[in-house]
Amino acid sequence: MSRLSRNSTDQWCGGQLFLCLVLATFGCFSAGQVQASDDSRADFFESKVRPLLISKCHACHSAANDDPAAGLMLDSADAIEESGVVIAGQADDSLLIEAVSYESGLDMPPDQPLSDKERAVLRKWIDDGAFFPDTKPVSGFDLAGRRDSHWAWQPVNPPEIPATGTTASDPIDAFVQKSNGPHDGVDRATWLRRVTFALTGLPPTPDQLKEFLADQRPDAKYRWVNRQMADPEFGVRWGRHWMDLVRFAETYGHEFDYPIPHAWRFRDWVVRSINDDVPFDQFVVEQLAGDLVPSPRRDPLDQTDLSKQGSAFWWLGEAVHAPVDVKDDQAIRVDNQIDVAGKAVLGLTIACARCHDHKFDAISQADYYSLSGILQSTTRSIGWLDPGGKVQQRVDECRRSLDQLQTVAFANPDLVRLDKAEVSNPPADLPTDAELVFDLTQGWPDGCTTEGWAFEPFETDAIPPAVTPSIVPAPDGDPVAIETHPATWLNSRVAGIEAAGVWRSPPFVIKQPHLIYQLAGQDQCEIRLVVDGYFMGDYHTLLFSGMRIKVDQPSAGDDGHWGWQVQGGDLHHYIGHTAHLEVWDPGPGWIGLARVYQSAEAKKPDSSVAPVQLLDAKSVFASQARPDRWASVLQTARSRVYRSGGPRAVPVLQSSKLTGRDVPLAVRGDVHQPGDPVPRSDLTAFRIADVHEDQSSQSGPIDRLELAGRWTDPANPLTPRVAVNRWWHHVFGQGIVASCDNFGVLGQLPSDPELLDHLADRLMRGGWSRKRMVRDFVLSDSFADPSRIQRLEGEAIRDALLTISGRLDRQIGGPSVPIHLTSFMTGRGRPKSSGPIDGQGRRSLFVEVRRNFLSPFMAAFDTPAPSTSVGKRNVSNVPAQALAMLNDPMIDDLLDHWTQTLLESGPVDDSSATGRLIDSVYMQAFARKPTEQEFAIAEQFLIESESVAVGLRDFVDVLVNTKEFIFVP
Repeated sequence: MSRLSRNSTDQWCGGQLFLCLVLATFGCFSAGQVQASDDSRADFFESKVRPLLISKCHACHSAANDDPAAGLMLDSADAIEESGVVIAGQADDSLLIEAVSYESGLDMPPDQPLSDKERAVLRKWIDDGAFFPDTKPVSGFDLAGRRDSHWAWQPVNPPEIPATGTTASDPIDAFVQKSNGPHDGVDRATWLRRVTFALTGLPPTPDQLKEFLADQRPDAKYRWVNRQMADPEFGVRWGRHWMDLVRFAETYGHEFDYPIPHAWRFRDWVVRSINDDVPFDQFVVEQLAGDLVPSPRRDPLDQTDLSKQGSAFWWLGEAVHAPVDVKDDQAIRVDNQIDVAGKAVLGLTIACARCHDHKFDAISQADYYSLSGILQSTTRSIGWLDPGGKVQQRVDECRRSLDQLQTVAFANPDLVRLDKAEVSNPPADLPTDAELVFDLTQGWPDGCTTEGWAFEPFETDAIPPAVTPSIVPAPDGDPVAIETHPATWLNSRVAGIEAAGVWRSPPFVIKQPHLIYQLAGQDQCEIRLVVDGYFMGDYHTLLFSGMRIKVDQPSAGDDGHWGWQVQGGDLHHYIGHTAHLEVWDPGPGWIGLARVYQSAEAKKPDSSVAPVQLLDAKSVFASQARPDRWASVLQTARSRVYRSGGPRAVPVLQSSKLTGRDVPLAVRGDVHQPGDPVPRSDLTAFRIADVHEDQSSQSGPIDRLELAGRWTDPANPLTPRVAVNRWWHHVFGQGIVASCDNFGVLGQLPSDPELLDHLADRLMRGGWSRKRMVRDFVLSDSFADPSRIQRLEGEAIRDALLTISGRLDRQIGGPSVPIHLTSFMTGRGRPKSSGPIDGQGRRSLFVEVRRNFLSPFMAAFDTPAPSTSVGKRNVSNVPAQALAMLNDPMIDDLLDHWTQTLLESGPVDDSSATGRLIDSVYMQAFARKPTEQEFAIAEQFLIESESVAVGLRDFVDVLVNTKEFIFVP
């Protein structure tokens, strides 16, 4: 269908006149260009630029030097401006870039050039305007003084409700009217559109508007708000807000944009948690440490664990495959985790203390590394959910059968016992330099952890402490053999071959280029060596070859029996690095592990595994009073161990705990310059009861669960303040603290500190209920202030178009719809096929987010790149947005469908039908009827069009390109 085209000059002029008049009519809704805030530039400067200047330049070019080289100082905005070495916005013309590029003879730093990455940081900083904070760093580092002097660290102090002289419906209004005075409010139709977008991100339908306007009961608004909050679309709308904070995406970005496994399940968890109104403090705890919660929240219907999925929060960031420097890769990943958590929960830029004490806030460099230790004691994991407990039931059945079998087997006096000395002796033909790493014959090492069912310790009083049997069928199925080996060896068969699970070792230091394993197993089970937390071996083995051993390979033992295998590959590159083992049984299959050695030789022992015995079951049971009964027991156990086709666990991305370890403070943020280890703990400013006490006093090491408890403790003033400020921002368009992600010195002061504390106190006294707070916000008189106007986000604009076109699919959750790829979306990692242009009609939240292939439409409307926490989106008003609304194929497709739906809604060949169409379009697009002027212009335009279909298509095109469609008054 043509777009704003006419067959004659007269028709085009009429269309042009119509366009001009309509745009003029809605001109009152236009908004000037809104510049991006300085928050992101400040974050970039503090986390990237300042540390670089300090480490590479300040030794010669700062006020700390009595005689700065060439009189040049690079430690303040004034000094840089005065020197003229930086031209803001013009990196190529800046003398600083010329010097660090080593191209003109003015080579700086003189000893060693900057890396390409470091030069790129300076280029980006200058091209983005060379932002340098006006606030000067506080001299020295008096943490207690900083904490005492800054408003955000002070306890929440609920104020008295101000007297306004008016009848304020809520204390919120009393505070607001104290500064702004009362107002008349907006009409009910405008209020309905405003509140429906705020709560669900969707426009009200004409039927909803009619129903609401007809409801004259005093509590009509209250009823409508409750109805919207009970709608699952509430969780979709408010879940999208949270996605910005956790930098949600479903791929890792970098070169090949590999997928993040099961990321969509975290998104669905967020939506459900918000719809269930999970208390916000618990919502935070489950994201920081949902895998560690001792009594997890459970689904009321099938008892599924609803807590552990939240811990995927830590693992949604970008990731690099084949990093040349794996320690630095880990440091960058942890830096992002700390940055996101600090901003999202506390509104603090903790990551700015990676290289030095924070220049402005009460955060020391030691604080940063105390948190880093907690996160380096955590690993990314695939866990499993068990809806209805069906997997656990099968595992319990298997264990009970083996228990019965063992009872009779070990009652047999002819059963040969394992000699403890023989069990403990290593093979005689091990390499002479072989060093024992783990000996499971002596028990599980301290600090090992498990996930799932495959490696749950198998305990029964009937088993001697040195042995435990496993049932293994002979190749032809008969006779059946009973295998015995030390009870503490890993053997996932005791839970059945379908049971999934992972066993993790404590961390150890790699000292030799080879690891030697005594193991057994079948199918796709494997042992993974995880070096410095690197997990991208799932996708790419460059620089990490040989880090995984699959037990179904010939070298993994004889027909699944116990044997030896050597791991080498790229291991020699990582001598001196910290690693841990992961024994993976994804089911079906099984795996066992007995011992691990490291050696300079790639030699595996030739000797058999002495502690393992294979005994003929018939001979074992022959002396029993009822051999037939025990044959039945044997057959039942065998069938339960090896059965397949049963219920499968649901895989989820989550965090898992490793052995806690303190990490060294990295001098100037360089992991290759380690200082003293820093105990794992919380921020010092939270930890000290009295800020004037000795700051060196430390509590014992803590884990993520304890950290989560401290961050959500009612005594912590930041978490409730930051939460209510974010919700206020989303409802009213501007936070009480405008810098939503930064409550520190570089952030903005609260416009009404008393209102902020009133709301923070109200949140905690109200059980941390998000819905209760948002309900209070939208039912306040302040929400109806006619001076307010907000631009819709790209997601809300698209979802509104889906709604009015009749294409919206309200399904909640499930795997994401693949992103639609335009011909311009090219590059490595591009999916082989494109998703549907309309995203199958699903809401924008459920369309795939690929870091290297982000939606151009969403980018035009300021959807942030998922790299760090963004609590306040840029709100721009630029030509690219109008061009997207006019030319995007998705918009074109939806407007075609809307036009067709309107044409099919009734007769279109008389004047009354024309009026009905005009009214219908305005009601669907704006939740109001057209004014007389608007109606007259539209009617003339449709009458003069070559056909009703062509005219109507152009008419709806023009209306969605008005400010009123994308702005909510």
